[in-house]
Amino acid sequence: MDAGRVEVLVNWQTDAIKTVSITSSRPVAAQLFIGKTAAQVPVLVPMLFSLCGRAQLLAAQAALKAARGEPLPSAIRQQAEREVTLEALREHLWRLLQDWPMRVGLAVDREGFARWFRLLAPNQAAETARATAQELLAWLSEIGITGSADINDAAPSLAMQILHALNDTCARGTATILPDYLPKLSADEWASHLPTDHQNDFSRMPVLQGQPHEAGAMTRHAWSAPIQALRAEGREVAARYMARWLDVRLLAEALAKDNLASLELLDSAQDIQGRGVACVDTARGMLMHRVALEGAGEDVSDTTTVSEYLVVAPTEWNFHPHGTLPAALQGLKCEQADALELVRRWVLALDPCVAHEVKLA
Repeated sequence: MDAGRVEVLVNWQTDAIKTVSITSSRPVAAQLFIGKTAAQVPVLVPMLFSLCGRAQLLAAQAALKAARGEPLPSAIRQQAEREVTLEALREHLWRLLQDWPMRVGLAVDREGFARWFRLLAPNQAAETARATAQELLAWLSEIGITGSADINDAAPSLAMQILHALNDTCARGTATILPDYLPKLSADEWASHLPTDHQNDFSRMPVLQGQPHEAGAMTRHAWSAPIQALRAEGREVAARYMARWLDVRLLAEALAKDNLASLELLDSAQDIQGRGVACVDTARGMLMHRVALEGAGEDVSDTTTVSEYLVVAPTEWNFHPHGTLPAALQGLKCEQADALELVRRWVLALDPCVAHEVKLA
């Protein structure tokens, strides 16, 4: 199935970015679950969602369990949280060690990344995962990512070289107000905010209390000292880059201490009888599944048919047509080449889960 793409159209005139338009051809894949049985959904999920596949599968399983009024068994939950954490660490390091160096013109340590990619394989035992996390924490300290990192650190590590390279080259005449970060809500709370009709509209352009929000690592680290320091300097892209490193440390610490429950990566709830909601935190932000099974009020089983299915991914929050990207960029004064590069850096910072393209209007 074609995963679609995100297209960012930049209207630059004379000396400034006038408008930024976002269009997405991502299909509403969740529609394919309607009419299938509850047992078929977990089989189809990996076929439709290859990126963050563990998180997608966990969200589907938890939502189906919740629709039946059943919690995930403790042992399954612990294993699922470990797999989702390892998957998130992989996704973070993919961007941090491969995509960001290329974006700023630095060499990529492919061997180093390949090593971490192998070590962070999601399907590993708890003891192995703890050892991997401890090794990762030691490496983070070596490269200057300590959780209270000095953003002016002159350490020659790749991470700090990229951070120093992420200086915005465009000027803004007036202050801009960016959308709020997506708050941490329980699955039960989210159930009260989800629409009962026009679901496809919501999955394409989600809002909370009528407003777009930003998902991702900034939702957990926006108020940390390094992020606040970067934002005070107007370095919004650098702040989001640093937030991913801080998230790597947060996830690794919880994994090393076998304390993933403290992160509340997974939550699920029965909305109404026969309908369940599940939320899973991923590297890009919150992923949500809601499923309704036919025959609400009656016993449901693996052969029960799915009557509705909603998936809301972080990409739809972060690339909302009225979200963070247009708000951050419209009105910036800069040369055309600088404008295009800044847009590309912002797109990488917000990290769509599908192919993307930045073009001039």
